[in-house]
Amino acid sequence: QRAVVAQQNQVNYIRNSVKATVDAYSGDVKLYQWDTKDPVLKTWMKAFPNTVQDKSEISDTLMAHLRYPQDLFKVQRELLTRYHVKDANTFLSGSEVWQVPDDPTNKSGDAVPPYYLSMKMPDQDQQAFSLTTTFTPNGRDNLSAFMAVDAEAGTEGYGKIRILKLPTSTTVNGPKQVQSQLNSEQDIAETIRLLRGGDSEVEYGNLLTVPLDGGLLYVEPVYVRGGDLKYPLLRKVLVSYGGNTAFENTLDEALAKVFGEAEGGSTEPPPDEGEDTAEPPPTSTNPTVREALSDAQKAFDAGQKALEQKDLAAYAEAQKDLEEALQRAEDAQAKADEGGGKNGDDKNGDKGEDGKASPSPDPTGDSGSDQGSG
Repeated sequence: QRAVVAQQNQVNYIRNSVKATVDAYSGDVKLYQWDTKDPVLKTWMKAFPNTVQDKSEISDTLMAHLRYPQDLFKVQRELLTRYHVKDANTFLSGSEVWQVPDDPTNKSGDAVPPYYLSMKMPDQDQQAFSLTTTFTPNGRDNLSAFMAVDAEAGTEGYGKIRILKLPTSTTVNGPKQVQSQLNSEQDIAETIRLLRGGDSEVEYGNLLTVPLDGGLLYVEPVYVRGGDLKYPLLRKVLVSYGGNTAFENTLDEALAKVFGEAEGGSTEPPPDEGEDTAEPPPTSTNPTVREALSDAQKAFDAGQKALEQKDLAAYAEAQKDLEEALQRAEDAQAKADEGGGKNGDDKNGDKGEDGKASPSPDPTGDSGSDQGSG
């Protein structure tokens, strides 16, 4: 438990200057230069030569594992609760001071920990692996800002801090308010009570905040640990977005319910196949197409089974088989259609005596006995 004490003036110099690795077997420590302009690090490297290796010695394999340090991020977010403002009078009055909210998933009083997320901020073209945190107004629980830093070393934007400041005219629930909503809704509270039955204990996972184009998405897993279990089991997932809350067995189900309600869509299940609500999908008489479609159905069923068993490798293989089967069906159907066009048959199967389709088909639909032999 290391507390960040930047506001108590016990940290007066902090840099992301050195990357360190520890050999898990021997305990050997290797230090690599990261900030090539840090004067303090340059002095240490001169005073203790060969202690810190040059940045060029970092291999591509090691570079892929380097991340933005959480301790540095904690100090930065603590300082930015006050130093995010640009107006001197606003800074002196303290009217826009932020605070890092307490972690609502436990009663320790600790601040919300920073989370690593793959996400896209408004000015980014694509997702980036980021270290994130939230801010609330001083003394209040609604959300005021979201902060992220590009955390993947070796990328162009590594270390760039972005702050998404919410307009004061809107009120967005903060972490504590979302957790309170979870605890106060009758259906959710009843489900939690049932999960606590017997000797089971309910444990809340990290409450993640994810910025989307239309708002902020909150996601929190809920685990249950039995009396003799060493590891908790995932039982429910909370999702909150745009004032809508879902508490379902899986993340997919919760997202589908929340976004269905948010977009005004129906969450009713589709009608049974036996209901006469629409024409059945067309089927092919081509044996190659039928075989490919049968393989596609088998691959889809295998993928669903793999998801239930949480076997991601089997699911990926099933998706590959599904894609190949659908492609075979499409190719076979296209080949069959191309062959049908070359035969020159029209809808009534009527041909002229020279083997070409008659310009005026028989109005009765009967080709008659005068059909040419072609």
